[in-house]
Amino acid sequence: MKEVKKIYYITPIILALIIFFSNFLGADLISGEIYKFTVWFVLSLFAFACGWIINLTLGWEYGGKITFAVIVAATLLSLVLILAFVGYFEQSEEKAVLPIDTLVLYSLRNIFLGLMGVFGMAVSNVFQLQRRVEKMSAGWQGSEKIIQNAEKEGEIIVKEAKLNAEKIIMDAKKQANQIIEVRNKIERQIKEFIQIEKDLIKKYEENE
Repeated sequence: MKEVKKIYYITPIILALIIFFSNFLGADLISGEIYKFTVWFVLSLFAFACGWIINLTLGWEYGGKITFAVIVAATLLSLVLILAFVGYFEQSEEKAVLPIDTLVLYSLRNIFLGLMGVFGMAVSNVFQLQRRVEKMSAGWQGSEKIIQNAEKEGEIIVKEAKLNAEKIIMDAKKQANQIIEVRNKIERQIKEFIQIEKDLIKKYEENE
């Protein structure tokens, strides 16, 4: 399991602060005005970066749990703060109590920023998995080369063994032919000796 250092928890805290302090930018932050859209885009980008770093430091599973806890805690704390300071957060000074749709708007905005962090985690995790797949593919390619080299070496060894076997067979045949020639020569010599002996015996009998 990856070692989790205390400094790694700074990033979830930063994400919680981004979500929490976004409440002070007004309920109409998401609108058609370019500067408000720019502020919202920058906040989303920071949340995305926090999610990316959380995945690198805390991991996908554990970091995901921490990020979910941050989203829930920041959203609940934001609702408590908004209800406690109704006058500050109410867009219209004539109303004494925030309408439910405004509370929902703040909550959805906080959740959206949190989900941007989760999205950053997901993208970071995809890149990590892609690197692992590339490393595994490189390892498989190396294994395939090793297997191919082993097959080539095996083929060379088999060819050499066949050549050696053929040479041994040829030498054995040659030796066998030599032995047969020697045997035939001995047989001829024996026959000649026997014939000479017979001739001698016949001459001896004639002389008597």
